[in-house]
Order: sequence, then structure tokens, then C-alpha cells
Amino acid sequence: MSKDEIEKWTVTDIKDINDNSEHGLGDLRMGVSTNHEECLTCGETVECPGHFGHIKLAKPVYHIGFIETVAKVLRCICYKCGRLREDTNQKGN
Repeated sequence: MSKDEIEKWTVTDIKDINDNSEHGLGDLRMGVSTNHEECLTCGETVECPGHFGHIKLAKPVYHIGFIETVAKVLRCICYKCGRLREDTNQKGN
């Protein structure tokens, strides 16, 4: 998803790690965790399915789940010319 799509689908931006603050990890717009609270997005209590928030980072961050795949792809590309590398060990056709 693009940055704009992510921001469109979220209900708040997270700016504080304090659970009890607005724009924090426990912001009631993202849902509730007790029977005594009401979700500020949908108005439900414990039936609230939860809603997404987003965090704007100062610099890009690599997703740890994709690092191995990205490394494999990069090993297939020549860093000098950008062309696909050829497997010289393959006995061929």
C-alpha cells in the first residue's frame, strides 16, 4: 500500500508511546480493552473489532520479514551495471 492509502485507512497517527494519551498506543479511536470504555471510532465496547493507527517515521525502515528475500533478489543483480547476473556454474542446453 502507498503512504496515502495507509493514512486513509487508519483512524489516528501514533505520536506518543504513552498508553493513556491521545495519539498514543492506547488511543480510544483504535478500540477498547475493557467493558467500561467506548471506542471513539465506532462507539462499541468489547464488540469493537479494533481500528488501525499509523506511525510516521523520520527515515525508511526495512521490514525484518522481507530482508532475506530482498537479499536474494539483490544477489541476482549486478551492482555495477544493474543487469541480471548469469549463473556461470550452470551446465547448459
